[in-house]
Amino acid sequence: MASGRGKEKGNRSNRPAGRAVASTSEMITKRRHRHTATAQSEALPDLSKLTRNQTIDLYHTIQKRLAAVDRNPQFANEAARHARKQILRAQLAVIGLENYQTASREGEKLSAGFDCSKWVLHELRDVTFAASSVKLLDVGAIIKRFPGATTTASGQVAMQVTAIDLHPENSELGSHVIQADLINYAAREDLHATFDVICLSLCVNFEGCPKRRGLMLKSAQVLLKDNGLLFFTLPAACVQNSRYFDEQLLRQVLSACGMQQTKLHFTNKLMLCVSRKAHHAFVAAQLQKRRVLRQGTSRNNFWITIADNTRPRRAGSGREGSCVGHGLTTSSQVARHPSKLIAGATSSSNQRKRARRKASRAQRARTNSSSAEIK
Repeated sequence: MASGRGKEKGNRSNRPAGRAVASTSEMITKRRHRHTATAQSEALPDLSKLTRNQTIDLYHTIQKRLAAVDRNPQFANEAARHARKQILRAQLAVIGLENYQTASREGEKLSAGFDCSKWVLHELRDVTFAASSVKLLDVGAIIKRFPGATTTASGQVAMQVTAIDLHPENSELGSHVIQADLINYAAREDLHATFDVICLSLCVNFEGCPKRRGLMLKSAQVLLKDNGLLFFTLPAACVQNSRYFDEQLLRQVLSACGMQQTKLHFTNKLMLCVSRKAHHAFVAAQLQKRRVLRQGTSRNNFWITIADNTRPRRAGSGREGSCVGHGLTTSSQVARHPSKLIAGATSSSNQRKRARRKASRAQRARTNSSSAEIK
């Protein structure tokens, strides 16, 4: 009986060992297939064959992936996270911000489209200004769009227009645009409470990080004078078809940034919002965690979060949250040598893969050795 029980015990110990070896082997195979699929997915499509809309969508998709890296728990360590960021930044550099902006401007022309300067000037007809001139900040301008004067409820007023963009167009009209990031621009204390009007048209959705989207709205509030106006546009789907964002949350976000919504209008494709700077300071808001507002697989994941009630600070100061550095511009190294950065990041990734395979082989050898001893 003892012998039988011992034999049975030995058989039981052998079976799990065999299964463990098979499981390890299967795990290694699956991991290799997964890494191969990931490597293949890193390759960009032939950019020359992409349509205008496909170029825009691809650029937005890579931006969103970059912004999501810090929130993704799948990375084993910071080196893996950094390598992923380098690959995505290099891909953005290969596509090129200039190509993206060219595609966007062509789309605007062909779609009969929406010119935010015309909308702003139309709305200003009903606004009364005490001064004879209006200071306007046009964010994401690419080129100069606003005239030197306009008609308001108080009569003809001169317009002192400051246009900023991350990458102004290389043209005569683009030469009037200052190359600047809105958040860094608002960190200059000499510019606080400077502008009567700020135009923030289709800029917030261009930023992939929800925290930096909130910082952009806070930056606009800081730059506005008391009772100053913010003209803010988003794709309509960001508000009407998002899992996590709707009209009520939009009002709460604006209120948390010290803005009071005065007008909200939707076209087939756009949300047009006018807000006025409130007299109160920043208010605390529980807008840090997203919650599902709409169900359905066809929804998008757009949302804006307000991390705290601090004012915007220059990038790198450590106050902007984990999304610092995920703006639209890439580093000079990425811009000059995108292919080298992709190669370098891929090389580091391959080294980590080899290390994991080596550790798996060592574990398998220990399992086999343990099985042999039991026999």
